[in-house]
Amino acid sequence: MGDSTRNQQQLSIWRMLREYFRRCGPVRPLIPVILVLAVLDALLQAVVPAALGWVTDSLIKDPSSFVRHSLKYLIFGAVAASFVFYLVAYTWHYLVHKGARIVGIQFQLELFDHIQSLSVDFYQRHRVGEITSRLSGDVNNGMIPIFWMVAQSLWSVSMLVISCIGMALFSVPLMVVFVAFVAVFTVLTSSVRRRIRDLNREVRDEEGRMSARMTETISASTLVRAFAQERAMLDALRAHASVLLEKALRATRATTQFGDVLNTFICITAPLAVLLVGAFFVGRGVAVGALVAAYGYWKLANSPVNGILYNLTTMYSSLASMDRILEFFGERPLVADHPDARPLRVHSGEVELRDISFAYPIGRGEAVLHGVSFTVPARGRVALVGESGAGKSTICQLLLRSYDPNAGQVLIDGKDIRTVTQSSLRTQMGFVMQDTVLLSGTVRDNMLFAKPDAADVEIMTALDHAEAWDFVRELPDGLNTELGERGIRLSGGQRQRLSIARVFLKNPPIVVFDEATSSLDTITEKQIQQTMKGLYEGRTAIVIAHRLSTISDSDRIMLLHRGRIEAAGTHEELLVSCLRYREMCRKQSLGL
Repeated sequence: MGDSTRNQQQLSIWRMLREYFRRCGPVRPLIPVILVLAVLDALLQAVVPAALGWVTDSLIKDPSSFVRHSLKYLIFGAVAASFVFYLVAYTWHYLVHKGARIVGIQFQLELFDHIQSLSVDFYQRHRVGEITSRLSGDVNNGMIPIFWMVAQSLWSVSMLVISCIGMALFSVPLMVVFVAFVAVFTVLTSSVRRRIRDLNREVRDEEGRMSARMTETISASTLVRAFAQERAMLDALRAHASVLLEKALRATRATTQFGDVLNTFICITAPLAVLLVGAFFVGRGVAVGALVAAYGYWKLANSPVNGILYNLTTMYSSLASMDRILEFFGERPLVADHPDARPLRVHSGEVELRDISFAYPIGRGEAVLHGVSFTVPARGRVALVGESGAGKSTICQLLLRSYDPNAGQVLIDGKDIRTVTQSSLRTQMGFVMQDTVLLSGTVRDNMLFAKPDAADVEIMTALDHAEAWDFVRELPDGLNTELGERGIRLSGGQRQRLSIARVFLKNPPIVVFDEATSSLDTITEKQIQQTMKGLYEGRTAIVIAHRLSTISDSDRIMLLHRGRIEAAGTHEELLVSCLRYREMCRKQSLGL
């Protein structure tokens, strides 16, 4: 993405902050309290320069009288002010940290929920590492610091206003000098802020790409080892790290140069100028105590100015993270529930595809299905076969409503699935995929994923129906056995049996098998096939298969070729009427 395009997409700071606080509902009540405490904190600190000016004039006028009559009040006031200041400062800091953490968690959960609502195309365009980088790194680097910096800015503004008022009470000329310096500071800041923000956005983008590469490499560790590509993967990461280091150093140089120029200006140039101006006016009748107090307010004002300086330089890094998070919030699902969508209630379970045409939104836009129509009768079993790319799994995605067809309808019991809620649609269907996905956790955890309120007896019954209870019972801790990430501690056949057991536990009226046994050995495939037959009973079943032996007894077989149904019938009928089907059977030594 070019710089000009990215600049057009980036939001202004104020609009971005509005977007930020629009999503900060849980902490909004804290903000007025934090503001009041910030003002109190600034007022308590503002007492010190005034007291210092009074003490200076009192000591110059009559030191002994001050010690005899006023010192005890000064000590008492100092102790009381210190105690109150501690209470105010502690409460302020605690509430700010609490608010920042709440905001971080709120953003993380809201972003996670939003990402889950997005369509399949989103996951095709973004790698897992990039998504987790924004969910974790950008939230921690952006959302949490922004709240802290906004709260700090409230304190800084309060302190600046009170310091200017105090300075004006003791020396208007010094206040004028201070305001002039602040104006110069503002001009310098505005001249470089866009550059710093763009550089930090580049750093966060590169961090996301590097995170994605690391996540991808770790998840494919078995493949990497099998091809002895560890060194190549490390070299690829080194290349990413080199680019990241270059961009990070460029951002650091710009930020550091900006910060140190302003810091020199504030800490050295400005104080010396104040002393010179102050000395000039002391020689013209201004009391030394007034100069001391005014200078004290000047030094007091340095703290919020430095705070604003730090916040601004850090804010640009945080806003770069905010940019990336808002990009994801700006994503919209291709498939969304209609405002009038109602829950689906399946009665008979008849499934119909009526004149379906479809092209994936990502790619060259070529249609993968052309006018596909067929009906699966209630509690019937229809198989879809065909070469790779024929459109079999695409039909599965349309049934799941991962996508909506470009033309035509998918109907269940005569009802277009676009008129029902996606959640209710998927509740009424059970899917067994080729790539069995198990979650890290126990056997029980993975079973409860299908039915969260299931009792152990229901789980054991479902496992028994799937012929999985025998091996589960022999695991070290039975249902409480940890399976590891993606069920790595189980064999392929065991994982597949658990996935079938989950569907038994869910007990949906419609089941879909998408190449559910193609990755298994022949013996395991036959065992799983017997298990699947139990799942067909009393349910509408759609079976997508590459191995024809698994579907030869289906009620009806649909042969797809290049996105169209070329032939339909029973296994025996197709052997007679369809040359392509007969050739497929010959290659698999089936039925000939």
